[in-house]
Amino acid sequence: MTRVASQPRGVNQEHTYRPELDGLRGIAVALVVASHAGVPIPGAALGPDIFFVLSGYLIVGLLLRRLHATGRIGFADFYARRFRRIVPAIAAAVGLTLVAIAILGDPFLLATTALDGAASLLGASNLRFGAQAIDYFAADQPSPLLPLWSIGVEEQFYLLVPLLIGAAYRFGGRRAVGRLLGITLLLSVIAAIVATPIDPVWSYYLLPTRAYGLALGGLLAVAERRLVASWLARLPLAPIGAALTALLVATLPAATGYPGAGGPLAVAAGGAMILGTAPGVTVSSAARRLLSVAPLRGLGRISYSLYLVHWPCLLLPLLAGATAEPTTTALSVLGAILLSSLLYLVVERPLRAGRFIGTTPRRVALRGLPLFAAALIVLVVIGTPPADDGSVNDGGSPVPTVVTNPSASPTSSQPSMQPTGQPSPSASGTPGTWGPILVGAITSNVLSGPAPTTLHPAIARAAYDADNVLSSGCGLRDGGSTPPLCPMGNVGGTKIVVVGDSHAAHWIPGLVALSAANNWEIVPLTKNNCPMLDYPVFNPRLGRVFTECTAWRANVISTIASLRPALVIFSFSGYPSATAPNDLRASTQAAAEERLIAQIHVPVAIFADIPRFSQLNPIPSCLARNQSDVRPCTISRAQSDPSGSHARDLLVGTELGIPVFDFTPGLCPGDVCAPIVDGIVIYHDQHHLTRTMSRHLIAAAAPELAALLTQLAVPH
Repeated sequence: MTRVASQPRGVNQEHTYRPELDGLRGIAVALVVASHAGVPIPGAALGPDIFFVLSGYLIVGLLLRRLHATGRIGFADFYARRFRRIVPAIAAAVGLTLVAIAILGDPFLLATTALDGAASLLGASNLRFGAQAIDYFAADQPSPLLPLWSIGVEEQFYLLVPLLIGAAYRFGGRRAVGRLLGITLLLSVIAAIVATPIDPVWSYYLLPTRAYGLALGGLLAVAERRLVASWLARLPLAPIGAALTALLVATLPAATGYPGAGGPLAVAAGGAMILGTAPGVTVSSAARRLLSVAPLRGLGRISYSLYLVHWPCLLLPLLAGATAEPTTTALSVLGAILLSSLLYLVVERPLRAGRFIGTTPRRVALRGLPLFAAALIVLVVIGTPPADDGSVNDGGSPVPTVVTNPSASPTSSQPSMQPTGQPSPSASGTPGTWGPILVGAITSNVLSGPAPTTLHPAIARAAYDADNVLSSGCGLRDGGSTPPLCPMGNVGGTKIVVVGDSHAAHWIPGLVALSAANNWEIVPLTKNNCPMLDYPVFNPRLGRVFTECTAWRANVISTIASLRPALVIFSFSGYPSATAPNDLRASTQAAAEERLIAQIHVPVAIFADIPRFSQLNPIPSCLARNQSDVRPCTISRAQSDPSGSHARDLLVGTELGIPVFDFTPGLCPGDVCAPIVDGIVIYHDQHHLTRTMSRHLIAAAAPELAALLTQLAVPH
């Protein structure tokens, strides 16, 4: 006979307590924490799937017991209990994280994390991260709340499951519930396998492609008695599940396409351990005892709080300047365990028991919902970006939409800028002495010491100062291969087509700002992570060869032929071939770039790729935290071209005799690259120009660009 074990005092009884399930929770959270701490565990991404199958098992079991006992779900009571179980701990974790970020002094990270926290409270964090196309395994600037995506999946499940289970039970009892869950399981497995290669980001975050775990857990709850009485109970299911879990953890390449087929296998392993340790199954009694040992049970009890706080504890010290070494990581993990234990004792357990906000739906609504609404309002206010007055990050001096004097600096306090270097060679490809156009007339580089006090407000705004090529629908992300046509600037003027990845898109604000004064029509043809290199590239977000990029390049060449522009500007980062992933040599990339240039029968110029800063922090965040001395936000020039893209572009110019605009001498005087140039924050992240810097640099290059177009004199 199964017994109702004693829950922690004051905790509402939601299910027949099985200590081994707490042990399984402990294993799941240990996998997640170890993976985020840098332990090389290929398949640690299955940790959330173990949580999902446990949630499905427990919640569906709870609903079925209520239906069997009372004939109804009790929606108000169910949602009140879910509110007490989930929301207070999330609110506390978000609040603690924001306090820590405020101490760091990073206004951008504070604002974005506040909005992430608001989405988490609303059960929509997975939708927010998916909409931002944040690759969970390769985010440049990971959110301190990124792991809360899985809480969003569970909250959406909690919203829907009582409605669906109640309707199915009413029309067909437990059998109908089982059929509903079986169909959900099948469809979700198919969706995960089919959708992951197409769009792994959304597949990772969405409920439909992760519902297989919740559905399998629910099926176990529906059919547990029958399964325990069947031949399955005579199999060593728990050891089989543990072995499969270990195999997946050791071999599953999650970062190149999860969930795929691996996710369903992970929940099958978790389901085997749940069923194999069920009451009445004697063959796995040893596994039940092993999973019930005190350390695993203790870790399982605090698993929710630990899941909420472990990532901020690991990430924020690094953002504060700590080095990612074993001692730092170990201290961060220990701190996360201590903090989560405190959070469990002070917030999670007492509020789950009804402390402060009560237990009845009415009291929860009257006491909890106003606090919930107030928290949301505060988070949204914190997350509201500063007003964009058009100047954004140049110290307060507005930048006009059209710069009437292209050679003048947009910052009125700075002297005018004049490009230096050799004049542009002929764009016809005629061999001759070649030299890059050095856009190096930068008058003020901040390499050390304090950031100018007049720039402090601008630093807070710089992170929002990005181009809008993607957001306006004029560029492509991973999907799609047909470039949208969005003529900008002085439409009908001298046509300039800008081609490349996001490093082409960030030049658009500068070119458009000067279009009226120079009679330029600017046409962006950009696709993120897709270079103009004549070989297939690998897309780590998709976990496969970027076939959409190959097709896009062919379409771009056709589009250029139909547009007949006066000039095509190439600009993109560095990428190895998918068939030679370790080959980032400039010569290899240059040969591939030259093959594509040969297919474009109009003049081509190159905007040489700009320095890439290697810090974990975006430049605005780094400056905000190091306003007394900006040296932590600089990088050596030798480290600024890790992908070989800058050297590649100069080599192409040398070999083909085509003009290359080289901006690096102005950004990196001597051996160091500056985060602030002429009173302007150069990047809104680690390697994309702010709109203000784009305008500033194009203003410097405009005379040479205009001279080149005059020299070409191509009819258009």
